[in-house]
Amino acid sequence: QRCADAATGLDETGDWVCECYAPSTETAVGAAVHMCTHDECAAGGAGAGVCEAAGQRCEDAHQLTQGNWECVCALAPAVRGAAGPAACPVDECADAANALVCQRAGQACVDDGAT
Repeated sequence: QRCADAATGLDETGDWVCECYAPSTETAVGAAVHMCTHDECAAGGAGAGVCEAAGQRCEDAHQLTQGNWECVCALAPAVRGAAGPAACPVDECADAANALVCQRAGQACVDDGAT
């Protein structure tokens, strides 16, 4: 965090301000910030672009610790990747062309081994 005192007159005491470095937004007047959080999934955070590029959601449940963000699969939220993309299951029957192959044969497409 950084602290500054914009008003330095003798009668202007206790008004100095401390603020956490971006992307944290916590501030304190006349004291240090107790704890600066760091959401690594916020814009500009370590995980934001990584998860988005993989088509996944980024979660940072412990914002007081760095390096613990996770990418979460959209269709299988229990599947997570620690500080990187998750190995999300792929349901081949979700592809309309594959489902149509089965449908034309009078069958239902079921991908039991979605990986």
